[in-house]
Amino acid sequence: GKVIVVSVKGNLTGANNSANNFTYAIYSSGDVVVTNELNPSSMGQLARFGVRFQMPAGFENVKWFGRGPEESYWDRKTGYDVGLYGNTVEGMYFDYVKPEENGNRTDTRWFSVTDNAGDGLMFSCQDLMEFGALHYTQEELAKYRHSYQMTPTENTVVTMDLHQMGLGGASCGPDKLAQYTLYGNKNYTFSYRMHPVSSSMDTDAKIDAGKKAVNVKFLNDLKVNGETIDRFDENKTEYDYTIERQAFDKI
Repeated sequence: GKVIVVSVKGNLTGANNSANNFTYAIYSSGDVVVTNELNPSSMGQLARFGVRFQMPAGFENVKWFGRGPEESYWDRKTGYDVGLYGNTVEGMYFDYVKPEENGNRTDTRWFSVTDNAGDGLMFSCQDLMEFGALHYTQEELAKYRHSYQMTPTENTVVTMDLHQMGLGGASCGPDKLAQYTLYGNKNYTFSYRMHPVSSSMDTDAKIDAGKKAVNVKFLNDLKVNGETIDRFDENKTEYDYTIERQAFDKI
């Protein structure tokens, strides 16, 4: 089908102007494939790499294919089997004594957030991702000492991550291991697909939709006079190329 590609280039002013670029491939089917690229510039360790957004009130039902049914993290997940699970946004919250980051699910192939009629959005990735869906932002969780002091939003706060850093046990033991650390001197890329879902879409249809390719190549080759140009790069959109005068008649 037809596709429109929108590229957004930006810098994170609070992170030494690290480059953070997004590419949105918008299909006529309603699917949107998003690629999020981060090129850190002298950043410290990352707490997570991904995106956060809010869906309107009423999108309360969560279904996912990944580890569950309880929360899990990069370095604390082996006790949770991969399967098909469902919950409400309210049920995704874990009430710790002191509010903190919670409700994360790991090794997720796809998840959907829908209203009571079954309409909403489904998200899938090429490999594995982590996600959460709560009625609290991370800022709200970090602000208070007790849950009763917080005010939940009617919206659904969705987080999608390539990874959150590992938990480790620094409060009463060793820090997280190196393999569960997001270092600030590496580049990161996270791609995912957004797909509209409705009440007519059953679980099998969602599983099939979750298998759609995410890493889409829009340009496979670029030729001049029948020959591929030097240093062709599928991710590059501009080239300078010199054509000899005698070659004009061949173009």
